[in-house]
Amino acid sequence: MVAAPICPIGRDWGERALVTAAFSSLALLAPRQDALSLTISGFSMGARGAWIAAGQSLVSRALIVAGRTAPDLLSAPLPATQIKVIHGAADDHQPASEMRDFCGHASRIGVAIDYEELPGKGHFIADETYSRADVIDWLTV
Repeated sequence: MVAAPICPIGRDWGERALVTAAFSSLALLAPRQDALSLTISGFSMGARGAWIAAGQSLVSRALIVAGRTAPDLLSAPLPATQIKVIHGAADDHQPASEMRDFCGHASRIGVAIDYEELPGKGHFIADETYSRADVIDWLTV
């Protein structure tokens, strides 16, 4: 099963009540014992929800597309979630250098993270990313 959190317009994943409601719904989809069969993905601000689920090991896999970094993910205990990050090298919303450095650090301390940077691509890479056969395969394994 793949879930993709979408934050309501005018709201932010930093709102505790919104996060609580979203992940209560996630728990209904895949109770804790079934989290191994759940993949989550998010694009841009939606990636924040995916980072939160990954950081709490609520899912087995998380795909982050053109999202912001998630420093709170690196606090103990480290997540058991397998994470794939796809980011545009020319992203003007979230610099690729910040995401690249963050993912490198996360990987060095033991987070299962795979970073892919798309040369010449900006922030709006969702359509291209989610239509790739390798990404669809990764989401549905």
